[in-house]
Amino acid sequence: MTSITLSTNSTNTTQRGVIRRIVSVAKLHLVNTSGLFGLPLFILFIISIFNLLVAWLMIAIGAKAEVNGAGDAVWIGNVNIFIIIYMLVVAVQSINLTFPFAQGYSVTRKDFYRGSIAAYLLLSLAYGALLTVLAQLEQFTSGWWLRIQMYSLNPIGVTGWLEQFFVFYAALLFFFFLGAAAAGLYVRFRTWGMALFFSTLGLLLLGVIAIPLLTNTGAQVLAWFAETGAVGLAAWSLIATLVLAIIGSMILRRATAA
Repeated sequence: MTSITLSTNSTNTTQRGVIRRIVSVAKLHLVNTSGLFGLPLFILFIISIFNLLVAWLMIAIGAKAEVNGAGDAVWIGNVNIFIIIYMLVVAVQSINLTFPFAQGYSVTRKDFYRGSIAAYLLLSLAYGALLTVLAQLEQFTSGWWLRIQMYSLNPIGVTGWLEQFFVFYAALLFFFFLGAAAAGLYVRFRTWGMALFFSTLGLLLLGVIAIPLLTNTGAQVLAWFAETGAVGLAAWSLIATLVLAIIGSMILRRATAA
């Protein structure tokens, strides 16, 4: 009985130690508040103001864009695309800055990557919630009282706040883990790693475009996208995100701090 109790206590202690290390790495990622929040939100604010001014000028001079066949004058800014793609940069910076520091404190690569995942989940949650709130405010104010769409996903048929949050969250996760894989390649292979990353990414994008064209399946592909919808595509993207997470983990497993 004593041996069983000691074994259980040892297991619990080990699990608590792993959790503490994961939390510590996640906190380490979140220390750089300027890079994680300050700069992205500042740029987001500037782009939003610019789009609002453009919309105001368009209305002032009587220019109107008819969209969706509804006769509504809308200027589409798509500001949310910037903040989502920028998370790739955030992931690259966070790993490049924290990985050598964590290695100096003898944090295992497995625990480091687990902590990174925890940080990315939290950051995606925070930014997903922010974009959802902005999208809902935009809908409530009829486009900031200027009939402008910068955050709303109405043009792609997503109107409910829960669906909007899911699309934002899935997109943010994808770019976070894409950035993590890119950062892993840089840490592992330096300049050659980034060259490999962008070359592979370019070839994949080219393949996505070329295959439907060469096989005369473009119409079927477009029909599938239309039928699946934004929410369905966001759900499918989680598979790609999981693959990127696995790839990033495998790369970092052999990486060494500079």
